[in-house]
Amino acid sequence: MDFGCDPGEWTDAWSATGISHHWALGTGHRLADLRAVADLLGVEVTDVRP
Repeated sequence: MDFGCDPGEWTDAWSATGISHHWALGTGHRLADLRAVADLLGVEVTDVRP
């Protein structure tokens, strides 16, 4: 992945935007569970596929 800069600098800049500092990553077979939990918590799930 090309961040266009040092990944650490990118992470610092991204975090400074105020977006949640918690990241979650899961494999596809857990997507339904993650969506259910996100719905209960009122948070967004982003499905990223190649």
